[in-house]
Amino acid sequence: MNSGAPGRAPLLPLLASSLEFGLAAAPALTALLKMGSWLSAEEFRVLPTIVKLFASNDRAIRVGLLQHIDQYGESLSAQMVDEQVYPHVATGFSDTSAFLRELTLKSMLILAPKI
Repeated sequence: MNSGAPGRAPLLPLLASSLEFGLAAAPALTALLKMGSWLSAEEFRVLPTIVKLFASNDRAIRVGLLQHIDQYGESLSAQMVDEQVYPHVATGFSDTSAFLRELTLKSMLILAPKI
């Protein structure tokens, strides 16, 4: 059995759609991003799903996105950040969770140059 990245690639779309439609729990996001780190930018085609997940009301998903933003943040276009990501991330500044507020602030290091 081939243990290289191409064998893992078919799993990414399944994980992505499960997360997008609320069928997978937040730990699946960590797995998705970990597997994505093994792939080239061309093979890692779940960025649109990651962008959609920023609209999630699930705090665990939002925390996971912010904790790992350094893994995919550079791949986000300025337009994606401006129109689809930042408006949702900005809500984290007023969240009741201090941890989420802290992650939101830290994410600005990646997002601010694109805003």
